[in-house]
Amino acid sequence: MDLIVDGIIFETNPYGGIARIFKNILPILCDLDPKLKITLFLRNNRYVNVPEHKRISIIILSDFCNFRPRRLWKPFLKKAKFFYLKNSIKNNPKSIWMSTYFTRPPFKWHGKEVVWVHDMIYEFYPDKLQGAKDVIARKKAAVTASEKIICNSNTTAKDLLFFYPEFKNKTSVILLSHDPIFTYRKPSKRDRILSDPFLLYVGKRSSYKGFDTLLEAYLYCLLKESTKLVVVGAPWSVGELETINHFGLEDKIILFENIDDRMLNDLYNQAKAFIYPSLYEGFGIPLLKAMACGCPIVASRIPSTQEVAGDIPIYFEPEDPKSLADALDQLQLNSMLNKRIEKGIEKASLYSWEKTALEFYNRLKELHDK
Repeated sequence: MDLIVDGIIFETNPYGGIARIFKNILPILCDLDPKLKITLFLRNNRYVNVPEHKRISIIILSDFCNFRPRRLWKPFLKKAKFFYLKNSIKNNPKSIWMSTYFTRPPFKWHGKEVVWVHDMIYEFYPDKLQGAKDVIARKKAAVTASEKIICNSNTTAKDLLFFYPEFKNKTSVILLSHDPIFTYRKPSKRDRILSDPFLLYVGKRSSYKGFDTLLEAYLYCLLKESTKLVVVGAPWSVGELETINHFGLEDKIILFENIDDRMLNDLYNQAKAFIYPSLYEGFGIPLLKAMACGCPIVASRIPSTQEVAGDIPIYFEPEDPKSLADALDQLQLNSMLNKRIEKGIEKASLYSWEKTALEFYNRLKELHDK
């Protein structure tokens, strides 16, 4: 079996959740089938964190950029790159094309196509996201052309079919997982990152993620007096700094940038709770990380979180600061918190990248043998 993978996600967002999916499952696919060969191609050499295996061949198309004089070659570079790619891969009826982010073969493709759909956020909230029109168009082209569509949750599958009901027969669900480094560790005062108790927020803070709701809720919750808010992610924007200063929270909120998974694991283990206020998600890998680390969860009541985490989080209504503030204050009073933690650790253990990869391999095999 030959799997051709467009590795565009490793150039655009190499440490994001989507890149982690493919970094984890592609090597496992190779271990499952000694006859499987994966060709991963990249448009330039500015890539990191790619999957590694002796049967994963990497083609870097940017080698053509070294031709001189550049001004003469530039008009032909794009065509030259894809001519090189076309002649470097197997393009026959048994070959399978998979993009890591909704790209299609740049030449006439004789094989089959498979696509992963991670969420339908751009379709539901196009006004909240930059470049929505382009992503929606590319996704539609990819799902239309693919013989198999893989959704990362039943929620995502339902949302996909809301927009494209005609694709029901070629859509299936494969659940994701979390990296094994995220695991429960017995608390130790010696290893604590902060001396004060803290709430934890991880990831992007764009509008649909609900970070503004969290800030407002934190301002009014009783927990604020004794508990800080730790944020892991990109540097503050000017607007965020203005909001934090306006609320007088500059001494209460701590930002960690560019931390590794080991430190993130420690933060999950030591946090009083992980806060997940998103308006919409396709799956929710951070939920699995928190559960695996024995971290209590306060989350917005959205379908994907209910699917992945069940009754383990303390829920609040999305975009409702008062509801979130009440949920945060429940952390002090909830007598079932230890039970939730135990159930969370148990539930997280049911997910693994090996299961994800095996299910995906079975779909690829069906496609190959068809």
